[in-house]
Amino acid sequence: MIQLREDDFLIGLKFYYQSVTENQEAAGTYLGETATQELDLQINTWGFGMSFSYIVSKNFDIRIADLYLTFPSVDLKNEIRTASTRITDEYESTDSNIGFSFDTGLVFYPAPPYISIELIGGYAFFSAESMQTADFDELITTSDFIDSGGFFASAVLTVGIPFE
Repeated sequence: MIQLREDDFLIGLKFYYQSVTENQEAAGTYLGETATQELDLQINTWGFGMSFSYIVSKNFDIRIADLYLTFPSVDLKNEIRTASTRITDEYESTDSNIGFSFDTGLVFYPAPPYISIELIGGYAFFSAESMQTADFDELITTSDFIDSGGFFASAVLTVGIPFE
């Protein structure tokens, strides 16, 4: 993040990468045999945006807005295992997926300006319209594969390194 100060306002330019993984397992039967199914979902996201803050004091800022454009990619692995069979299907998102994120909150600087604790809440959205296998067979869905958004809250610890 690069921040510029103008009087009592901070304007920041941000660029980030985030990776999230979800794994689920289920037991049942497949072709009459006891089976285990494992699903692995990985979402990798690149994002960039701007932040606008008002400086209240040396130790507090009010985050007016963080605005991000996000570019997620999605990978899904579906594996079914039995004593005699192992079936693995791997899918990846198609096209360019674009999302957005907006948040606001408070920033506390216990050791200004190098350490900050942010308490933020906001809304994020992204979608992956369809998935395909490595040989370009499309995964058929009745609607967007992922079409999701929602409100969030988080606490973030930041350690800054000044460039002077």
